Amino acid sequence: MAPLADLVGMTRQTAILAFNFGDGFCNYVLPTSTALMGIISAVNIPYDRWMKFMWKLFLIWMAVGSGLLILAQIMKFGPM
Repeated sequence: MAPLADLVGMTRQTAILAFNFGDGFCNYVLPTSTALMGIISAVNIPYDRWMKFMWKLFLIWMAVGSGLLILAQIMKFGPM
């Protein structure tokens, strides 16, 4: 992530923050996530029912995360 951040002109910490947001948010909706599928199958919730519940919250998380990333880029988030 560090060379990519240097290439596009953002701080390395902001690039890692973007990666963490993307990884964390997507783990709640991707059907290839074994943890998600194991948990919703243990409580007997079909994936389509989970997505009907989760899509609005996922969009809210993405909007808030995008706003925080914009703020991090504006204030040059990184080491002092």
